[in-house]
Amino acid sequence: PVYLRLGRAGEARVTPDDAEVRLGTPNVFGEEGDVLLLTTGGMLEVGLAAREEFWAAGGGMALASVHTVKPFDEAWFLARLGSYRMVVTLEEHARSGGLGGVVSEVMADQGGGSRLLRLGLDSVFPDIIGSQEYMRARLGLDAAGVVARIEAALA
Repeated sequence: PVYLRLGRAGEARVTPDDAEVRLGTPNVFGEEGDVLLLTTGGMLEVGLAAREEFWAAGGGMALASVHTVKPFDEAWFLARLGSYRMVVTLEEHARSGGLGGVVSEVMADQGGGSRLLRLGLDSVFPDIIGSQEYMRARLGLDAAGVVARIEAALA
């Protein structure tokens, strides 16, 4: 069985055409900084904008696109875990059962000392409707909301 999620909102192409995609291994968009931001699915574009905002505000953020949640490359993740004050997962669906869940399980099993912040949706039905851009902003899943939540967690 395979699950494939396709966007339909005209998402920008953010991964270079020559990027090597290996099942389970994240694509890295910079590894320097105090925070490691892991995105999945259509949230890579938001992650890139959040990284830019975070750097502009004086912080440092590494970024990786975890294009496959299962399998998850635990060795890749654990090799980097001790290098960051905080690991942040960013996904556009429920935090339970997704990227945040997988990362929290690995951290619980292996330790590592970094804090974890899981950004995504609560497991409830939303009581608001709107465009994808509007919903991201209302739920704190746009670049400004992501940066604000990371800064608050670091304070």
